[in-house]
Amino acid sequence: MSKVKSYWPVCLVIFSYILLLICYLQDIISGHLFIGTLFLELIAVSIWLSVQGYRKRVSRKSLLAVGVLWFIIGYEQPVVNFSTHTFNVKTYNKPKEIVEGSNLYMMIENTVGVPLLENEGHVRNIFVQESNSVVNIYPIDNKDRYRSKNIALQDAFGLHETAFETMYRKAKEYFGEEELHVQSFFERDDIDGDSVGLVLGLSELFARNEMQNTISIGVTGTLEGNGDVRGIEGVKEKVQIATQSSLHYLIVPRENFEEAEAENQSLQLKLQIFAVGTIDEAKQVIQELNQP
Repeated sequence: MSKVKSYWPVCLVIFSYILLLICYLQDIISGHLFIGTLFLELIAVSIWLSVQGYRKRVSRKSLLAVGVLWFIIGYEQPVVNFSTHTFNVKTYNKPKEIVEGSNLYMMIENTVGVPLLENEGHVRNIFVQESNSVVNIYPIDNKDRYRSKNIALQDAFGLHETAFETMYRKAKEYFGEEELHVQSFFERDDIDGDSVGLVLGLSELFARNEMQNTISIGVTGTLEGNGDVRGIEGVKEKVQIATQSSLHYLIVPRENFEEAEAENQSLQLKLQIFAVGTIDEAKQVIQELNQP
């Protein structure tokens, strides 16, 4: 008990940090207030240490508390850079083939971060006036900002594998080769995320002449190294984009089927949606659609 008591300055710093972090993540306080309060705490502790130093009573535990506080501030300070982000706007992006002539289309929407504006209607009007087709608008909360901050820090120190890099690794794992026929696709810098993993795998099969397709089909879903297809985020946007692009067929992960079909029916669309759990099932769907 006496050991814990001797570390009370450090415990106090950690407790106050956790309390502030919870308040921030619950949108009770802003990022500026979060960091500002930590700085005020640092100033208060520094003044207290100065007084203790004058009395020649500064302990190593007190210095440790200051060190911990400096570390926390250094780690959390970048969150301020994301404080102005208020909305993510998903806009229409014309589906594209990875392999020309495959008729297998990536379903990708543009994502635009909007700063400072608080009114969703105002945001939508701005994009409509600029002739952008808005698919959906998502408000950003502090959990989103904190997640973005952590990813940015990991990227800065080379600790984070992007979703695009993960997709590349899993595709090579599935096909068991270093070089793929669709290798040039991974040189693109206009795609973020791994939702094109399945269409990438199917396009590779098409490029190898292991399957044929003459029907325009939208495809979305991640591809695991063992050939499984996993769910994605934003399947509602994929449904809307497929319809806006006059596609009649859309292949989605089984995990997303109910949400995709609900969006299809709620908007009274005439899109045929197929649920798959593996790349082999997706290949089978394509083969059946191509039968006369």
